[in-house]
Amino acid sequence: MTLRPFLLLVLIGLAALGGWWWTTSDESMTRNEDTTTTISDQDAVFFEVPALTSKRIHTSNAGARYTIDIDYPEVTLATHPALAKEANDVIGGFLKETQANFVTQTKELFSPSVPVEFSSDLTMNWTPLLVSPELVSVRFEYSAYVAGAAHPDHRTRILNYDLANHRLLAPTDLFASTTLALPFLSDFSRDALRAQMADEPEDLFRDMTLPGTEPTHENFQEIGVTQEGLLVVFNPYQVAPYARGTIEVPISLSALEVASGTPGLSPAVAAAIRLSKENFRAAVEETPVAP
Repeated sequence: MTLRPFLLLVLIGLAALGGWWWTTSDESMTRNEDTTTTISDQDAVFFEVPALTSKRIHTSNAGARYTIDIDYPEVTLATHPALAKEANDVIGGFLKETQANFVTQTKELFSPSVPVEFSSDLTMNWTPLLVSPELVSVRFEYSAYVAGAAHPDHRTRILNYDLANHRLLAPTDLFASTTLALPFLSDFSRDALRAQMADEPEDLFRDMTLPGTEPTHENFQEIGVTQEGLLVVFNPYQVAPYARGTIEVPISLSALEVASGTPGLSPAVAAAIRLSKENFRAAVEETPVAP
């Protein structure tokens, strides 16, 4: 079987698009590089499926002794370029804020006494969690090291952009009941983490895990959408010591079914997951398989 003519036209259009550029202050040397990794080539059965293309920012400052290397996604919608720009502006705002915070920190903590072989660096990568005509969920993982520090600061940030309603979703927006969302997340995460950290002493669970999973907005900032359900991410130090790294708690679709005490997924998120599966299935069926 061959790709539909519609898909071929979309792919040709995407190939003709240029890069999305980012510049920093005059004191820095900046190089912007485009790569050609296209994450989504699904055929749009219902609507247009966005394409996510990997781009790169490289910035270095010899005087302040820091380097920035960031890989990030550019959203492309061949028939809705204004909507794609809205999503890219949200991503761009996050990147700008992250870089600015890092540069400020390196300047504030810079010390001439630190040996010249030590330098600061910020690196970032991204992973698509869900690509749907209605919703894009992207996970960013970054590591920031300031010269002289004991170890890098590893962080995960998740952005869920609602293409249908032109807005960045808050974690509780993912649920049908915002009232039940935080208590559910707290209880579910505590049960999952107790099982994951069964080898840890009880006082660690009491002193770190319980406070880090209290039903507050601050504790549940990083929640992504996947075809399997939701993914809750806890950054180092939130629920366990730094040595345990980033901790994940997946929540299956079956666990999110509307029942007593369960908030359920919002109709829009549930539809986005369904559409992502339908489009993926269509792409597989229409794409010829190499012998």
